[in-house]
Amino acid sequence: MQRPKSGPVLASLCAVAVAVSGCGTAAAPRTPRPPRPGSTAQASPRDVRVPGWAFAGPDAIAADRARVWVANNGGNSVTELSAATGALIRVISGQRYQLNGPVAIAASANSVWVANATGNSLTEINAATGALIRVISAPRYQLNGPQAITADASHVWVASGNSKALTEINAVTGALIRVISLPNVPFAITANGAAVWLVINVGTKSADGSRPHGSVIEVDSTGRLVRTLSSPPFADSDPGGAVASAGNQVWVTDSKFLSNGEGWVTELSPATGALTRLISG
Repeated sequence: MQRPKSGPVLASLCAVAVAVSGCGTAAAPRTPRPPRPGSTAQASPRDVRVPGWAFAGPDAIAADRARVWVANNGGNSVTELSAATGALIRVISGQRYQLNGPVAIAASANSVWVANATGNSLTEINAATGALIRVISAPRYQLNGPQAITADASHVWVASGNSKALTEINAVTGALIRVISLPNVPFAITANGAAVWLVINVGTKSADGSRPHGSVIEVDSTGRLVRTLSSPPFADSDPGGAVASAGNQVWVTDSKFLSNGEGWVTELSPATGALTRLISG
């Protein structure tokens, strides 16, 4: 998943180890240093510290039950952590991964998928070992400024800002299934099995430079645009919000760039697109 952005594209769900340089393996665990005698100040059991090089402009995060992966846009790397302890497992980097402006990340089944906004590519990594599986960058995928991604065991969906496209990929083979044209620039994406939901903007900037209003669209499993939700509260917000789904619920937030300074979260019915509730502060 990806954290919200303000612009249309960035150019656009174990013990401490030594960083790897493309092999996907980690060094042996290091014994923690004992506290100094007489020291009374202790870190909270919930506080975990990792080497400074483990994070470099962290921009997106994904997780399964055992591990957490952080995409570092500033360092062109992926940091893997233990979900149970927060300890560093490995830092994934190296030329062959082609991590170039990684701004979005998703985990599913046995793979971790990273969208590279600057590299116009998609990197698939083995979730268990950190080894490279493939890099997808062929023109037919239309990965032009990819900045949002979601995945399940059989499909990967990538939303690209420059091409205003939704790319559907076979999660097992990496083969292209289809490319779907979107009404405008996508900012966030989620999938609930039956459909894909995206937060996009609609229209162009106003003469005063203000941002266009946001909208939520639903695309079904065949690639058909089912509905566009552009009435309030979506019509009264700026683009760049976040979206998530679970079971029979879809949740959408506004973005931090709202001109009125207020914030809200909405719950939608995935069956009808109807607004179930609006939560505001």
